[in-house]
Amino acid sequence: MAQTDRRPLEAYSIHGRTGDGVVDYPSFFARLADLERIDTQVQHRDEISAITAHSVVDGVHRLRFVSGLSGVEALYYDIGTGEETTEETGDRLVASTSWMIADPSRRLAAIERSRPGVSIAAIERTLGELAISTDSGRARFDLNPVPAKSFLTELDQLDRIRQAAVVLQRPNFNWADNAAELTEYTDDSNGDRVSLEISAPRGEGLETSRGIVADIKRLISNPISSLKTVKVKGQRADEERERTVGLQKHQERRYVTVPAGQIPGEVLDLAGRTFLAEIELPDPDE
Repeated sequence: MAQTDRRPLEAYSIHGRTGDGVVDYPSFFARLADLERIDTQVQHRDEISAITAHSVVDGVHRLRFVSGLSGVEALYYDIGTGEETTEETGDRLVASTSWMIADPSRRLAAIERSRPGVSIAAIERTLGELAISTDSGRARFDLNPVPAKSFLTELDQLDRIRQAAVVLQRPNFNWADNAAELTEYTDDSNGDRVSLEISAPRGEGLETSRGIVADIKRLISNPISSLKTVKVKGQRADEERERTVGLQKHQERRYVTVPAGQIPGEVLDLAGRTFLAEIELPDPDE
């Protein structure tokens, strides 16, 4: 009986900066598509990452990332006999892989998060290193989770919020455009990352109309923000136990079924395009 393969796609916003300013995303991804596969290799310590496939249709890019550790033997386990065998890999890697569907004009990407796969950190490093060779200045890429609407829905159901914690990564332009109260000193300090955790006094709750909770709500409502992680702990009036509302659970994602015999990249490409098109961006004129 033919088996189907179910794979998750998660949505991320794209943030890229060089020493000269913001990356021109459509131009960067277009130049990335012209690189030879061997020229996309990036090494970080013992980990090697690369882009092994890249296609473009109507400005939307499909990229296949691979990564693995150099100098590691391949270990095989025979499920029929229970025996183990090893093989010297030489110039080859035991590689993990992930697909990315990227829409540079909207600064959104859908990334396959099957395990084992390529980590978000490895994808960020690869894009950053390759931007150095195509743009002037030192590059840094961040892929921030796109919050699902269910986050704000569950957050609004909390009658008392005991604790809120966030990690923010520097956005494209300046901190003040994102959350002024959370990042008051970051621009003056030339900061790149902010971690903040605030707890309410014993038996009380955090203010929700201003401060950290208000900033979280404002950031959550925008698919493209500086939010890297966020956790809010609190209680509903009808519950005794505390619950945690986190971005990891409430990230925009879709599960894609790859039928037997079909090419995974093509199925994920079509599903990813539809997925990204459904994400509503705020009107820049408002």
